[in-house]
Amino acid sequence: MTSIKIFIIKLQNYNREQLVFKPSSTEWSIVQVYDHCIVVAHEYCEAAENCLAGKGELQTGKTKFGEELFERGGFPPIKITLPDEMNQAPDNSYTREELVIQLETLTQRIEALKGQIELAQPTLAVRHGGFGWLTAAEWLALVDMHFTHHLRQLDTLETHWRSHT
Repeated sequence: MTSIKIFIIKLQNYNREQLVFKPSSTEWSIVQVYDHCIVVAHEYCEAAENCLAGKGELQTGKTKFGEELFERGGFPPIKITLPDEMNQAPDNSYTREELVIQLETLTQRIEALKGQIELAQPTLAVRHGGFGWLTAAEWLALVDMHFTHHLRQLDTLETHWRSHT
């Protein structure tokens, strides 16, 4: 089961109050985690599409963190803080139904891209600011890694909610 499917399943268990609950002014709500993951996934899909369209560069090489990420097959179980300019608060207004539609649309986009991956030139890459040069296949793998990483954040928010009520 992909991490996006897990997000869809988990979404069915949240009521509106849980979805928008923020444990503190500096932490995200469940809706914000979903919005963040969806927005970033579309950015990663766009990078994969650029590789597939021949808009990548003939570059190789990942950063040290990028190498470790792909060797491990996912993010380490730590909280990652982005620089302020990259850390805009995600939207907190979506409903459960809107999020399901967005996740289903994203899933369709990913499935269409997966069908094209074998046609991609394996030497074309697009640079990720933190991980280095990634191919179309690596960009798509990163989508699942990113969603999986944020599953831990959802678990933490669920724990905060239980202690709040």
